[in-house]
Order: sequence, then C-alpha cells, then structure tokens
Amino acid sequence: MRIAWIAVVLFVSPTLLLAAEPMSDQIAQAIRDLADRNFQVREKAAKFLWQAGEAAELPLQRALQSGDPEVARRARAILDKFDRGEHPDTPKDIVELLRQHREGNQTTRLGVLEQLAQKGKHGFRALRRLSRNRDFASDRPLILGLLVKHASRQVPMLIVQGDIPIAQEWLEFCLMAPGFAAHENYAALCYLRNDLPKTIAFWKAEAPSPPRNLALAHLLLIQQDWTQARSIIEETKDASLRERLNVSAGLWSRVSSVSKAMDASKTTPENQCLFLTTYKLENDTAKYDVILQRIRGRSHPPDDARRYAETLLSLGEWAVAEQVLKTAALSDPLYFEVLAERHGEKAAIEWVRKQKLWAAEGFQDVNIVRRLFLLGEKEDAGRLADARQSDWREPSQAPASLRWVAMLQAIGQHDRALAHAATMLDVLRRNETDEGMHALLETIFGVDAILAEPWWRYLRVASGNDAVASLKLVKQILAGEKVPRLADWARDLISAGRNAVNEQAADSSQRRERALTGLLAAAEALRRTRIDDQDDSTFREAIKALPALAAVYYADYLIALRRLNEAANVLDNAWQADPVEPMLLFLRGQVLVLIGQKAEGGNLQEMSHWMSLANLQTRWRFYDELVRRGFHADAQRELQIALAVGNPLDPYFDSFLFAGADDAESKGDFALANRLSAQALALDLLVAQSDSPRLGLARQVERTRLLAQLASGKKDTFLAGLRAAMENAPRGDFIIAALPQAAKTGILSEVTAIGATPLQRFDQRCKDFPRSAWAGNEYAWIAAHLRTNLDIALDRAKLSVAAEPANAAYLDTLAEVHFRRGEREQALICNKECLRLQPQRAYYQRQRERFEKGAFESAPIKSP
Repeated sequence: MRIAWIAVVLFVSPTLLLAAEPMSDQIAQAIRDLADRNFQVREKAAKFLWQAGEAAELPLQRALQSGDPEVARRARAILDKFDRGEHPDTPKDIVELLRQHREGNQTTRLGVLEQLAQKGKHGFRALRRLSRNRDFASDRPLILGLLVKHASRQVPMLIVQGDIPIAQEWLEFCLMAPGFAAHENYAALCYLRNDLPKTIAFWKAEAPSPPRNLALAHLLLIQQDWTQARSIIEETKDASLRERLNVSAGLWSRVSSVSKAMDASKTTPENQCLFLTTYKLENDTAKYDVILQRIRGRSHPPDDARRYAETLLSLGEWAVAEQVLKTAALSDPLYFEVLAERHGEKAAIEWVRKQKLWAAEGFQDVNIVRRLFLLGEKEDAGRLADARQSDWREPSQAPASLRWVAMLQAIGQHDRALAHAATMLDVLRRNETDEGMHALLETIFGVDAILAEPWWRYLRVASGNDAVASLKLVKQILAGEKVPRLADWARDLISAGRNAVNEQAADSSQRRERALTGLLAAAEALRRTRIDDQDDSTFREAIKALPALAAVYYADYLIALRRLNEAANVLDNAWQADPVEPMLLFLRGQVLVLIGQKAEGGNLQEMSHWMSLANLQTRWRFYDELVRRGFHADAQRELQIALAVGNPLDPYFDSFLFAGADDAESKGDFALANRLSAQALALDLLVAQSDSPRLGLARQVERTRLLAQLASGKKDTFLAGLRAAMENAPRGDFIIAALPQAAKTGILSEVTAIGATPLQRFDQRCKDFPRSAWAGNEYAWIAAHLRTNLDIALDRAKLSVAAEPANAAYLDTLAEVHFRRGEREQALICNKECLRLQPQRAYYQRQRERFEKGAFESAPIKSP
C-alpha cells in the first residue's frame, strides 16, 4: 500500500489505490528471480524492477521480509532510490534538487521544496516521496502549504499534459488544508474523469475524519445523492454545505433564511414573502393560498405594499400585486409596470401623468422611460433620459447610471447610452476612481472594453473634445474607422507602453498597468484601421508586456493572415505563462485543427473544458467567449459541466442557470428548463433576497411549468393554466412557445384561440401608439406564429424595419412573415441582412437553412 504522509496524519491516496493494478506476473517473476543462483538473472530482474517504477514498490517492500539476504539487499537498494525520489524517468534537474535537499540546511531545503512545487509531475512525485520520509518530518507542513499554493497553476497544467491521475492526487493532498477550493475542485475532477462511483466507494470505506467527510460530501453532492450527502454533512456541521444541499435538492423550506423566519414566527412582510415564495416553489398550494389571501385581504403601508408587490410579481401574481399597490394608493413606478402589462400602456401613461411623476425632481425610473421609447413616445422619453444624464455627478451613482446605459443600449438608443456612459466615466475620471468604469465600458463595447479604457483615458485629454465626443472617437477607432490623427495618438500610446515595459517589474501601479494595456489597445486599433504597418511589431511588444491578454488579439490577427503556425506558438507561449485561461488553450486547439492536426487540436479543446474544474467565474468567462465566437457546441459542453459541478451558492451559478434554462427550453426539455429557472428564482428570492422583481425570470418559470404539463400529456391542466396566464398578464411568448407541442398533441386550435388575447393587446398598442416599432414588430411576430392576419402583420413588420433598419430582430420578424405568406425569396433577402448585422448568431443561420428548404409548415426556430 502506497502512503502519503501529511503533517502527522497518515493519508492514503485513493487515486493511487484505485489506479493500482494487481501485481503483474512479470513483476512477481522478477521478485522471485532476485534469488536466482545465476548472477545475470538477478541483475536482469533488478533492472526490470527498477524500470517498473512505482508499480513494483509494494512487491519490493514485501520482498524486504524475505529470508534471503540477497533478495532483501537488492530490494532495499531499489527502494532506497525510490525513497530519494529517483525513478527511471526522473529528470536530472529533479535528481539534483533532491540531492540539495538531502545535503542542505533548512534554508536550502525550503528553496528546493519551492522549486519542486513548480516542476509539474516529477516535482510532485518528489514532494510526495519527501512527505513520507521520516528523516524530514519537519518539512511536511511546508510541503502541504506549497502544494496548496501552486495548485491553481500546476493542476491545470497536469490535466492538459495528460497527467490526470497526478493532478487528482495533488488535489487529494490539498484536501488536508484550506485553499484552492480543494474539495470542490477534487469532486469536479472526479466527475470529469467519470470516476465518482469508485471514488465515493473508497471514501465510504475510510474511517470518519474531517478530510474524509468533506471530500465525501462534495462527491455525493455532485452525484446528487441527497440522502447520503445530508447524513455526511450533518457530521461535518458545515453550514455552507448544508445550505448548498438544500438549494441543490430544492428543499426550500430548509434554506437558512426561510428556516430562520419560521423559527421567528413573525408575520413581517419579509417573512411572509419568504413563506409565499417557498410554498410556491414546493407546490404546497394549500399553504400558498393561505398566505396569498392574507396579503390580498389587507391594506398595507406603502413600504410593505411595495415589498409584497415585488414578490408577487416575481411569482407571476400580477392581479394580486395590482390590488395591493392600488389599495395602498402608492405613487410608485412599479404600479406603472403592472398597469401596462394588465391594462395597456395607455392607461399606465395616464396614471403617470396624473401622479405627475415626470415632473418630480430626480425622476429616475428606468423602466418607464424604456416603455416610452418602445412605444414610440421618443420626445417624452428622450427628455426624461437627457434630464437623468445631467444628474450624474457623483461616483456613487455609477450603479444607477449603469442601469440606464444598459437599458438604452438594449432598446437601440445607442447614442444616448454612449452619452450617459461618457458622462459617468468623466465623473469617475475626475474623482480618480476606477470602480464602475469597466462595467460601463463593457455595456457599450462588450469584450472590447479592455481596449476602450486606455483609449478613453488618453483621448479625453489628448483630443481636446468633451467626454461624449471623446467616447465617440473611441467607438469609431474600435470599429475600424480611420479618424484623423489616429496614427499620432497610437504612437503616443505605444511610447507610453514602451516606457512602462522598461520600468521596474516590481512597479505594479495602476499607471503602469494602464500604459501596458494601452500598448495592446494601440496595436489592435492599428490592425483594425490598417493605417500603417506597425501593428505586427506593436503586437509583439504587447505580447511581452501582457502575454495572456495580448495573445488572443494577436492570434486573431495572425489567423486572419493565415499565419497559423505563428498563431499556435503565440497561444502556446501565453498559456504556458498563464495556465489558468482556458480560452488560450481552446484557441490553440482550434488553430491546430485548421493546420490539420485534428487529433491533438481536438484533445486540447476538450482539455480546455477540464482545466477550470469548479471555478465558475473562469468557466462563465470562457462560456461567454465561446458563444461570442460562435463555438456553440463547445459552449454547450461548458454549460453542461458548470451545471453539474458548480456550487449553486456561487455568484456565477445563476448565470449558468439562466443559460441552461434557455437552452433546455429551446430543445423542448421543458421539465429541465422549469427546474433550472425555478432554482434561479429561488436563489434570487430566498438566498440573495433580492428586492427587485424578476419579471422575465418569473415568466419563464410559469411558461416552462405549463409547457412541461403539456409535454407530459396534461392537456386540460395546461389549457386552464394558459388561459389564466393570459388573463393575468397577456404575453405572446407563452402562446408561441406552446404552438409546436400543441400541434403534436391535437390542441392547436385551442391554443391558437387563446393566442388571440395577446394579439389583440398588441393590436391595441399599435392603434394607441402608431409610431411604436416595437408594438408593430411584436404584433407581426405573434401573427406569423399563429398564421393569421398576415397582411396586417406584413404592413406592420415593414413599418418597424423602416423605423429601425439596423434592428436584426425586426428584420427576422419581417422574414418570418414573408415566409409564412409563402414568399421565400423575400424571406431570404431579410435573413441575409440579419446575418450581415450579426454574422456570429447561429439562430439566423438556422433560419436561413429553414427558409432555403422552403418548409413553410415547419415550426419556427426558437431564438436563443
């Protein structure tokens, strides 16, 4: 049995034990041959056992007990080499380091241990051997600390190099100490190796101990064995694990916030909202109705009324929310949302004007302004948005400004979004704070935010323009437009970057980091605008300063020029320097595939999905970039792993839940979509205890619940629920999502009839707000799916596209209407423009394939 000593604890590695094969016949024969009378046979046997390495270690230890002195002597000689960390494949530098460790003082030994912890597989084997050497017992805590310290870099490298058992054993050592989220990462690797059952069986057989219990708990959580997980977790008394179990298993009444509220036995609005949410999620209709009637049947103070309304809306109870807000006579913008959904925007706007909310000082409801823009009331909406822009004066307003920028950007008000962002960016610049700056730039520039920041800082001073004009210049530059003086400005950024490179490496000031990023920003701007030939040399300088960050941009540049071997080398060097970024590895694999090395490239791409283990922040960044670049199959792989191994209490887990729910719904797996969206809602309301209604998420929970009922054959229950949903708050998405399944189950006519409700609502919107491109588009989209009123739908879709010709979603609606009318060529023309505007969007490509087939009766493809 191979044993690893950690501190004073005798720790048996399950990876070694599970991987150990029974003593082969060859090794058994070699052990016997050590006692052979023939010297040459003994020599050959000793050489064979030495070359067998660790596989021969246990048999050699047994051979020490042999009564034959020659066998014992030869076995001891080989084992002594093993004890010194020497194996047939041990590199010379490792052997030398081990010699220094044996012969050196404490300071020397510490330096050697630090070096070994950065030497990958062979360094780990040496440390493992030293950890169980009784002559160096004092080094054991140091070894453990170093393994934890270097795990984040070494473990991914081992995985990618194919030394996965070594990577797993490294993590097993880390189980003995805090750090590197060892238990989460260990369980994730066992999942990826498809090794959960064997590993769980091993730990179950071990005597109870804190490391064993924590490892087993995490493994059982990923296996979704809730009963056994609870038993082990109760032994650990770990509150965070208990919360994770309750959330993972959907035991919402046991979530800490709810259980505390139940213990308190108080009827505060917060507690009542927790109970209401819990009973809804657990389908406890009787208790849910009791709480609902209690809330409905009373008059509440304004603050309490708003709190109740927020939860009610998140649970889809629009009618009750309206009653609560109306009874409280609350002049709150939230009431506008309820009126707009239930009775139409005309009534809602009349209420706003009656309440004089628009005239109120500091008016700031972003949702009302959003509705006004969508309805075509651009004068009022623009006035309110511009007035809000002038209010941005303090850095503390950055989160509020971000909401406005995101809203304006989402509805196509790009110039106003940019103006809001520029105003707040200037506030942050004047106050010398970075907090909130990247988020604002990311909303405008997306992944290019990292490039936009140095350009913004530079141009705000150098261009002589105001904040808005400076940010517009940044947008032009990153869009590849050739603007005057760009070459001079780029040279300034390059010069500043070069100076920063030459500064002391220890200088990690913000100024130096900004200058280095400016070097990359200049290189990328030169590439996009092609104004001179400096881009290649500037990229090479940026690579030296920021290897991981610049590598992706430089690789894209090289790939575009078909300099594929150079691109592969750039990405490989960058990954070696920073082996925690999966995108570097994935792109290198993609380049190798393009070169023709498909096996190696494909393996690297698969390993890119392994290396992040349970780190959801890195996984989300990777997933998002895969989607952006159009690698949808690999994005699916990343999503699957994250949902399987992720901790639901991690802040990034809900992002994967949203993506997973959308993906499951698009594939028709409504039960899974409902489970994931309900879990996201529960995390928001019960764990994070958000005080903002999640209207879109609430609709998805209700929609997928109904669709799951229909998919399981409960047609009458589904139809009753659909009618109730349309009475509550008419939405076309419920109807559209139900049509394919309704056709399969023979209730298409009933669903189409119910679909008249949202269609009529949007018809009225078009009449009340004839300038609303949004209302016309929504009417046309619903009508196309219902295959009704297609002449009206065509007129309204054309008007919407005329109002916003760069809106790909509106063009897609026009294409769908044409297609439903049998006008295939016109549909393809619209789809071509969609692909020009958003070439990476796989949905538009699938629509094109559908149009080309002329499958006029086919179900429309859900947009992801």
